[in-house]
Amino acid sequence: MGVIARLGLVLASLGWMRLIFHFSTQAWGGAHTRNLIEVLLNAANPGLLKILSLQQLELLNFLIRKLSHFTEYAVLACLGYLALSLGLQQPQQRALWLALVCSTLYAFTDEFHQVFVPGRQAMLTDVLIDALGGLIAILLLKRLSLHPQSVGSPGVGH
Repeated sequence: MGVIARLGLVLASLGWMRLIFHFSTQAWGGAHTRNLIEVLLNAANPGLLKILSLQQLELLNFLIRKLSHFTEYAVLACLGYLALSLGLQQPQQRALWLALVCSTLYAFTDEFHQVFVPGRQAMLTDVLIDALGGLIAILLLKRLSLHPQSVGSPGVGH
């Protein structure tokens, strides 16, 4: 793999971190995502908003927001693994666990950032959800790398 491709993997990971940081701004608070959900539900099925209660809409918003946390950090852990193993040429096992540690540390810093954003708050439960997303991604990558023939493709890493 060439230097440009390796650098691209590192930049992809950093770019994803920047996107997560953007989602931690006031513009992506709970009220914004609830409004976005309402627009999407109305576009998909205009009658649906009439039958959902405010509590159901709030629950849907909550679940989507928490699933988003999980997914954002699962992706970050995967990108981190690729950046470390292929981009920075770290050994596979080391890259797996470093990616998990880095994504979890980033989750802490992201929540800390939200302390300073009006209308947002830091929540330890979000860090736990983020870390779980990273852990599940790393465990899946580890399983794929140890049993590549079970998925019909070459293993992850070297």
